[in-house]
Amino acid sequence: MGAIEEGGNIARAMIAGLKESPITLGLMALNVVFLVYIFFTQHEDNQIRRELTSLYVKQQTDIATILAKCIDPSMIENLLRQRNEQ
Repeated sequence: MGAIEEGGNIARAMIAGLKESPITLGLMALNVVFLVYIFFTQHEDNQIRRELTSLYVKQQTDIATILAKCIDPSMIENLLRQRNEQ
């Protein structure tokens, strides 16, 4: 027998087994639904995580820009010079 015939025999045996035990078919269907649900939620979570990371980086950049404008560079030079003199 060829590989195709063997595959067909296995498929027929599985279908016959599922006809005798419908609970198994139901559990298989629930497993497929569960896997689709997990895939979808992980995909959505990944998109949300990307957006939050982007917002966090933008916020940190904005904060650094604001802080850089608050302190005059000459003040920093004076503070460093005073520290070195001590």
